[in-house]
Formats: sequence, structure tokens, C-alpha cells
Amino acid sequence: MGCRSRPGTNATVEYAYADHVNASQCPALLSEDYWRTDEYANSISWTKWQEYARAYLDESGGACTQNGIERVNLSTGTVTPVYTATTPGKHSTRWHDADRINNTHLAVADIYLDRVFIVNTTTETITWSWDPARDSPTQFATDQTGGPYPTDWTHMNDVEVLPDGRLMASPRNADRVVFLDPQKPPSETLVENWTVGTEDETETLHEQHNPDYIPPTEGGPAILIADSENNRVVEYQRENGAWNRTWTWSDGRAQWIRDADRLPNGNTLITDSNGNRVLEVNRQGTIVWQAETAFPYEAERLETSDESAGGPSGESAAIAPRSSGPIEQIWLGVRGVLAGPAFSGIHYVAPYWVGTAELIALIVCVMSIVGWILVESWLAIRPRVSRSRVKEQ
Repeated sequence: MGCRSRPGTNATVEYAYADHVNASQCPALLSEDYWRTDEYANSISWTKWQEYARAYLDESGGACTQNGIERVNLSTGTVTPVYTATTPGKHSTRWHDADRINNTHLAVADIYLDRVFIVNTTTETITWSWDPARDSPTQFATDQTGGPYPTDWTHMNDVEVLPDGRLMASPRNADRVVFLDPQKPPSETLVENWTVGTEDETETLHEQHNPDYIPPTEGGPAILIADSENNRVVEYQRENGAWNRTWTWSDGRAQWIRDADRLPNGNTLITDSNGNRVLEVNRQGTIVWQAETAFPYEAERLETSDESAGGPSGESAAIAPRSSGPIEQIWLGVRGVLAGPAFSGIHYVAPYWVGTAELIALIVCVMSIVGWILVESWLAIRPRVSRSRVKEQ
């Protein structure tokens, strides 16, 4: 889950978490009394709460998820709860990210209800929300965009508070990064001409994670994005009112990259989930160190600013994209054909030590065995088929 180091200290981290809860221990999420008394639930209409809750509870057999944000002092180990809410279901109801606005307010990427909201953590009151189906129906029609509605429709996996007060969010299943202005009326909240990507135009973005904004003070506006299903990191620079891709990084091992942070020295910290590693590349695109770890989601240097806020844009710092040799280009082409949600899903359930090469070998082996069985079966029944035809004649 997303984490944030608190300004002014190197010893405290604020992060989002999710704990799955068995059906027998979940509250009566479909009762109207629960909806009336729960601040998170009654922030939407009773009709919509029922629609989402029924779908997710049916899918999970009645299980639910305890989502929350908490703060831990790394020096003392003291954990302080910040905000919690219960969501029906287990899959795609786990909050992936939250970002602090000030001492009392947080912006949350609400993956369960397909929205971004701001909550006053002192009163637990949700003071603002952007619901794309309600507020931006032209761009986000529930029957034409994203995944199945209402279960995992947008997969809202990230939110970032920008220096100018806007929010940047990542509806993953829509293959785009959006900018929101909480000061505008609901129908104008989506800053349309700032959107990066278009659904199913996968050359731009394909089910991305953790976009990071690089402000004008660091050579932006620019966005560094983990372009997950394309197995790469990309950077888009805003130039003449449009977004242009100015930097790309990948290598032969990259598989489902889900986070990238631009560091103050111009290096890039990358989290390669199915590559089972966290690595750092320098301005020339060379890996300067990497750590093997099982299925990491996000990494952040604690001594730097929040994510990429203190790092320069690739264009302003002349950071070179990584080029690949001819052999690696062939491998990247093969892997690109295989890339996609289904292949990533196999990685997700496979043991951490199973890489792309192992999966391809396994697929080839299984196909060979199936082919051998089919051939042997045909050879076994062929004489009987031949005798049957002779008798018919």
C-alpha cells in the first residue's frame, strides 16, 4: 500500500493498509441502520451503497476489508491510527493510496467506490469527493469504460495532492491519469485537457500505477508513471498544452513495474513487482543497485521529499532513456506479446522465484505435453477409425 514520509522528520511514516475480515466478523453492511450511522457509508446514497455492497459481498462470500491509514514512528515503534473504514468484499476494495493535504485532511483513492475523496480525520467527515460516473459521465460511462461495473470498475489506485491544490489520480482500468480541481463545481472537477492517456490506447498507458507529479520548480510539469502492463517506466512532459513522452526505461527483466520515484540526484527508484526487485537507475539508465524481494508494490527513500516531488524532470536534467541491445530487443518483443493482465495474473499467484523465463518454459512444456497426448491419442484411435471405414464400404 502507499506510504508517505511525514515532512520535518525522518522517523515517521504514514501509510495505507488493508486487513481482510471473515464474513462472520463483518458488521451488517447491508442494513440501513449501518449505512445511517457509518460516516464512510452514508457519504453516498443508500441506493448506491446497496448496489456496491451487494455486488462485492456476493463475490467474496460475505467477507469484508478493514481499510485505514496509520502513522508509525520508526524510532519508537509507536503506531497511531489516523482514519479507518470498512468496505464490503476482499478483492479490489483495498485502498491503495492516500495523500496528506494538511494536519487534519487527507485525500484517499477509494478503490471500492471508484472515487477520490477528502476526509477530515478529526471528525471523520468526508468533505469532498469526485465520483467519475456521477460528475464526469461523458468521459467515464459505466457501460463503456473500465472494468465490470460496479465490481472493480475504475480500480482507483493512486491520488496525489499537487502544490497548486489540485489532485492527480489514477483510474487504472481506464488507462489514464486525471487531474481534479476540488474548487470547481462537480461537473467541472475533471480538468479535461490535462488527462494523460485514453482507454485501450495502450501505447500511451496500459493499466498504470503510482503516477508522480514533477512540478515546474523541478523542470515540470511532468509525470513519472509506472506503465505496468507495458513493463516500463515512462515520463510525460507538458509542452505547449499537450503531454509528450520524453523518457522511457525498461530492461529484459522488467515485469509489471508498479512504482517509480525520481530522486533529487536525478536517479530513479523503481519497484518491479513481478520482477521481485527494487532497483535504482542513474541518469544514464544504468542500474546502480537492486535488492531482491518478493512481490514489492511501492518503495520510497525516507530521507527525500514525498515520492518524486524533489526530483528533476528527465528533460530538464538531460536524463537519458535506456536503450537495449539487439538480443534484449528480441526478448522484449516476445515479452511484449505475452504482456497483459492474464500473464500478470499468473505471475501474481506463482511463487516469487518464478520469473518470466520460467513461466514461458512452463507454458512451452505444458503445450508440448498436451500436444504429445493428442498425437498419442490420435495414433491409438486411428486403426479403429480405419477399420470402421472399411466395414462401412
